[in-house]
Amino acid sequence: MKLVSIDEGEIEIEMKSELQGIKENLENIIKSKNVKNGKMECHLPHEVAAFIWLGWESGLKKDMLNFLKDILPAGKYKEHDEPGTPFRYNFYQHAQVKLVGEPTLILQIKDNKLYLGKYQDIMILEPVFKEIPKLKIFYRLYIFGD
Repeated sequence: MKLVSIDEGEIEIEMKSELQGIKENLENIIKSKNVKNGKMECHLPHEVAAFIWLGWESGLKKDMLNFLKDILPAGKYKEHDEPGTPFRYNFYQHAQVKLVGEPTLILQIKDNKLYLGKYQDIMILEPVFKEIPKLKIFYRLYIFGD
């Protein structure tokens, strides 16, 4: 297979929870661009948000959030401050996303969908979703053909 074209763009995600699956959003782009095989590079240009690979099961999501809150609790670290904003003393949120996530990821595309394991989902972890409910994802598609 060889690279036949590159397509890029951006989508906006409406965050409804702190840890939200986006596999369907990404696969909708793949289908709309009719990408049979390729790679998808995604980037989140947000400081307190990250991609995380995690199973879709709700108990796993709850355990992950509880784990993060246990190891990086609110109120312990107070050097980072943004007076007059809802982000006062939120170092713990910055650290949570950096501990388990990445701002950029590269995904395989096979047969018009993401090539993931049976239980895998691509999620966005964004502890500040109530203050910033809309996130942009920049993407680049590398489309392969014969």
